[in-house]
Amino acid sequence: MRIPFGALTITDKARELVNEALSTGRVSSGRYVREFERRFAELTGTREAVAVATGTDADALALAALYDFGAERGDEVIVPALSFVATGNAVLQAGLTPVFVDIRRDTLVIDPDKIAQVVTDRTRAIMPVHLMGKPADMDAVGEVAAARGLMVVEDAAEAHGGSYKGRNVGTLGDMGAFSLYVAHIITSIEGGIITTDREDLAEILRSLRSHGRACKCASCVVNTGQGECKKRFAHGTDIRFVFERVGFSCKMNELEAAVGLGSLDEYDRIVAVRHDNLAAMMECVRQFAPYLSTFT
Repeated sequence: MRIPFGALTITDKARELVNEALSTGRVSSGRYVREFERRFAELTGTREAVAVATGTDADALALAALYDFGAERGDEVIVPALSFVATGNAVLQAGLTPVFVDIRRDTLVIDPDKIAQVVTDRTRAIMPVHLMGKPADMDAVGEVAAARGLMVVEDAAEAHGGSYKGRNVGTLGDMGAFSLYVAHIITSIEGGIITTDREDLAEILRSLRSHGRACKCASCVVNTGQGECKKRFAHGTDIRFVFERVGFSCKMNELEAAVGLGSLDEYDRIVAVRHDNLAAMMECVRQFAPYLSTFT
């Protein structure tokens, strides 16, 4: 029997928006990306959302933001030993060192009791992974982070719609990093997005995704076609060519954002279908429950 891994949902609205974006002649990051960010933040319940090119970029940029708070190259980030390779790769791409901590067998997410054992003077953050949508024990993770002055970056790559004690994933740490890959609940085909309640972090992330530029407004009037930027030459130098930090080049483009907006329109339906699919699969293997440590 052949079981498909997932289905791509491209709505009629998404097709309409893609064609609309193409007709404007501007397909780099602009007003569709900004609208997607606004709606994603609204969905998760955060103040800010910053869209990027991939979910791995979302992880890497969130970690690269640590440099603005005193991190140095080679400093450590605690991650679970079980995750997709992108989790560890993103730490390395950010110039940091992954420190792997084992998972709990009954949950498959990071074991919070083992985190404190590996914290050192060079530890800067904990990055719990909500593996396959199952939230990590964020209360316990938060306690360790608060006690040691560490940031928490949630890897929520495949956890869209997940919640922990009534709060959405992506709102439980300093930042939450989501993937928008084609197999996930919300997709822009490729893409990623970072959520945060902190305006300072959002500004750093917007700078990082565009080569470290000094211009980092939530809605760029130039990119969104709203007119001329009054800040651009306010200090005698074109702010678009002033760079404050070592950055990346990983903006989301307008066509991906258009697909993402269409996906958001179908969010409730997609989640309902996946819940039904999970219930059906669990019923099929219920007879093996005594032998499955994660069957809950």
